[in-house]
Formats: sequence, C-alpha cells, structure tokens
Amino acid sequence: QKKKINGYNSETSIILLDVLATLINDENDNFTIIDKFIKKFETKKLIFSKYDDNLQPISNEYSEIRNYILLAAICVFKFKNSKNLKYLNTLLKLNDTICSQINSIDNSIDASLFDIIITYELNFITTLIQKKVLD
Repeated sequence: QKKKINGYNSETSIILLDVLATLINDENDNFTIIDKFIKKFETKKLIFSKYDDNLQPISNEYSEIRNYILLAAICVFKFKNSKNLKYLNTLLKLNDTICSQINSIDNSIDASLFDIIITYELNFITTLIQKKVLD
C-alpha cells in the first residue's frame, strides 16, 4: 500500500522529509542515505519516486518536483554545517533541474521552500566569492 503525504504518493518524499526533519532537529547526523541519494542524482540526474532497500529504483516515475526540492533543502543543511563543496555542487545541479521545471511547482509550500533554497544558494556563492577576493 502506498504511503500518502500532503497529496503526494512517494516513498522517496517520505524518506527525504524524514531526513530533513532529523537535520533540522539535530545537527549531528550520520546519514549515509543522503550521500547515496546524492550519488544517485549525480549519476542519473534523476530522483525516482520509489527505491528498494539497496536504493535501486523500483519506479519509472522521476518527475515529482518535491523530491528534488527536498534533496536540495538537505544539501543546504549539509553544506551550511560542513562546508563540504560536494553538497554545494549538488545543490547547484538540483536547483538548475528545479528551475528548468519551475512550472511544475504547484503549491505554495514547495514554492516557498524553493525560494528559501535559492536564497541560501545565492548567499553561499556570494560568501565564497567574497572569501576568494579577500584571500
């Protein structure tokens, strides 16, 4: 039976929401699943709606924009806390993907979250540029 969350049928959304909630509530995370999702996205440039326990896609559906927004939000938290450029690099690619599908954001919550994510991206890049100029 499919789990349903806020009108979306997606086990991936549930996993990503759970990871994001944990990151928000506890800065100390040891989520290998985050890096696995990032690696999957970096390889295929897609986030599928369902994966098996080994993170192999078990669905051909990859157009749920919320999954991309949630992974981008996770990358914001990870980069903000670790300064690891891997997360910023993935964030840039995710935001590029989301921007190319901006018209598929069909609710105010996802739109607001994406606005926050883009603002963080701009701040991260501005900070890196300023730091480089000062070096």
